[in-house]
Amino acid sequence: MNNELFEKRAGILKLYGEEERLISETERCRRTGISRTTWWRMQKAGQTPAASSICKGKSRWLLSEILLWINSVPRIQIISAPLMVKRREEINCLLVVLCSRQTNRSNHHELQAVD
Repeated sequence: MNNELFEKRAGILKLYGEEERLISETERCRRTGISRTTWWRMQKAGQTPAASSICKGKSRWLLSEILLWINSVPRIQIISAPLMVKRREEINCLLVVLCSRQTNRSNHHELQAVD
């Protein structure tokens, strides 16, 4: 391992307050938020760090490799914030209409019960 990569790995572990270790599939899923199947597809395409096979059917990853990968993945930026606000307003209006309809139905049932 070259010195630059060693320094990157040490730096990312220090940033996260972690020590180097091998992590399981469960922890890898939790840290990346990517399912096992999607990760497998991405790994076959060369888009993720390769796993180390510790025995048949058991894969592990170096924590530093996963943390470096997480920090290197481009983030999606929300460009159309006004559209999101408009959509939120539409949803709120729909909820008000549904709630008022439910209230009217409840009142209608109460009136029928009284008659």
